[in-house]
Amino acid sequence: MTDAVLPPPRSRLILERVLGLTALSNAQVAVNPASGELAYAAGCIVVIYNLRRNKQVRYYRVDKSVSCLCFSPNGQFLAIGENGYLPAITIWDGTDGTLCAELQRHQYGVACMTFSQDGRFLLSAGLVHDQHLYAWELKLKMKDAVRRLEVAAVGCAFVEDKILDADYCQAGKFFVTVGEKHFKYWFLGENGSFLSTGLRVNDLPELQHRDAVVNAKTSATFTGVGCGHGSCELKTFAVTLDGTLCCFGASGIMERLVSLESNCGNAISVTEAYVAVGGSSGVVRMFNPSTLEYRTTLPFPPAFGAANEPSNVIPASPSILYPAEPFRYPAVIATRITGSHVIVFYSDRSIFIFGTTNLDAVTLELSFLYHSGGIRDLQVAGHVRGVNAKGKLVYNDSGSAGEVSANTIPTGTFVTCSDDDTVRLWNLELHRRPAKASRIKFSNDRLEHRHWKNPYSQEMLRLIYNDHEHDFENAHCVVLGGTCCHDFNSSVHSPPKGNGLNKGLRTVAIRPDQKEIAAGDQEGNVIVMPVPLENPVIRIGAHSSMVNCIAYSSLNDDGAIFMASGGKDRLIQLVVGQTMLFRLLELMRKGK
Repeated sequence: MTDAVLPPPRSRLILERVLGLTALSNAQVAVNPASGELAYAAGCIVVIYNLRRNKQVRYYRVDKSVSCLCFSPNGQFLAIGENGYLPAITIWDGTDGTLCAELQRHQYGVACMTFSQDGRFLLSAGLVHDQHLYAWELKLKMKDAVRRLEVAAVGCAFVEDKILDADYCQAGKFFVTVGEKHFKYWFLGENGSFLSTGLRVNDLPELQHRDAVVNAKTSATFTGVGCGHGSCELKTFAVTLDGTLCCFGASGIMERLVSLESNCGNAISVTEAYVAVGGSSGVVRMFNPSTLEYRTTLPFPPAFGAANEPSNVIPASPSILYPAEPFRYPAVIATRITGSHVIVFYSDRSIFIFGTTNLDAVTLELSFLYHSGGIRDLQVAGHVRGVNAKGKLVYNDSGSAGEVSANTIPTGTFVTCSDDDTVRLWNLELHRRPAKASRIKFSNDRLEHRHWKNPYSQEMLRLIYNDHEHDFENAHCVVLGGTCCHDFNSSVHSPPKGNGLNKGLRTVAIRPDQKEIAAGDQEGNVIVMPVPLENPVIRIGAHSSMVNCIAYSSLNDDGAIFMASGGKDRLIQLVVGQTMLFRLLELMRKGK
């Protein structure tokens, strides 16, 4: 009788890092007013990133994909709105991460939310198919010697318009919502409660509103809004889809407007010192809130196809208003000002954090590059042996982070391929920075690690483009699988959809000796990337349709390694070096 084999002990998986985001607008990005921490949507998770520590410090998970979020003015609460049918609004304690309340009134997703300045009210607007706006009252009550949050709906309004953003003005005691042909004020009365029409909607008092006087912008789509502070506390600033910054006075009448000199306007952030507005082609302009006087333009992110090269315009000159080739730069989809930093989200799903202490010499402090399309495959370099006492992976391979060579992929690196037609190499340990965030400095890395260092990313070592170099120079050529563009203007109401193009990478594999990467695309090509990655990429027309899988054989005694690829055309291709050895046709047809 053999001894019974005990099942392996159950381990608790802990989320350590999120590499990517799904935010489409300012409604899915927020800054904690108390701590300065950044919150943004990543699928059904909200990531909390601490700028000072340069670290993701907390994660909030909800049942459905995150459609919007906002902090209370004192930073105590974080409200998260969901997408989809019968969504919930969850309110979390921002200090310890506990769930305080769950609200369900909306039917078809929540578009945006905002708190009142005293944290008493929360206003939530539904998606275009939901067509409802709700006002919620928050009360902290003692129950069983514990302070508990109680939330109740106190008002409702039926709104057919597509609402894109919302904010609250403390001095004027009103909320403001903006969207497609929509700019409305929702006032509070002298008693601090919402004004009502006297009618009822969904068994709640109907909220009373007043339309702003938008003059020549009656048909405009307002993509973002922000209420003023300090000497501009009664002013409201908004940006339109056609690229116009508008300023409204206390009476709701448009007082000033300024052109961004951009194809579109997507995001706005307002503080007492600045108004930051983001538009097409990586443009973020800073204005004086009192006069709308132009102050500066932030440096541009790397152009499409140039994410491995340090930019020539960082730090940028305030006189550079637009990139030389606008079609090569991602659009700005969200921007937030926190302290002396401006945080910018781009349509290629990258995040850049700029230091604005001196507007004449804006500096790039931190940046993150992520996939702009769906990730199709992931492979790890090296064979995992186990986990050490510190919870770190241990590999069988002799290579380690201290033995990095330009001719071999570092052990522990994982490789991904995506619909954005790129292969990316990631390593969470190789360039780990100190806990305290610091400016990007290209000279501080260890000499042997420089071959595996991307100038814009701490975690990503290298980005390999499947697009040809000349494609990026053609304004009419679709690059990066069509997953991002220079004039992106999608929102949670109408998220970006597939463009129907037969583009993108489907599968990836790493050679056992870690000296080569192979990937297959949706056009049937096998792309071989020898290490060092400065070497030319080899493209093999292996299949007549999509490559579904790629694998390498083990290292033979004679040093030969075979690579096999399987395609949608039912062919298996066996390759050694660049020579096609066999072509096997699967004869079994569907239904036989």
